[in-house]
Amino acid sequence: WIHVEIDRETDRADLQQITADLLRVLSDVRETVEDWGKMRDAALRIADDLPGEPLDDLADEEVEEARELLRWLAADHFTFLGYREY
Repeated sequence: WIHVEIDRETDRADLQQITADLLRVLSDVRETVEDWGKMRDAALRIADDLPGEPLDDLADEEVEEARELLRWLAADHFTFLGYREY
């Protein structure tokens, strides 16, 4: 649910701006809801792909901590809004 309250507004330009802003926000929310599973799966895939051995500049404990964090985030402790691969 999204509950929105808007004071009485009569200016046509303001009403058009409010409408455009609401439609943009609803579109963003819709995209996030539709893609959250893909983003969660990506976090889990990255966690699984982290090497089991230490990296050049990272200790084994740091790699494991990153793996655990990604899994914790993916266990409904975080709302994914997007991600980017490099």
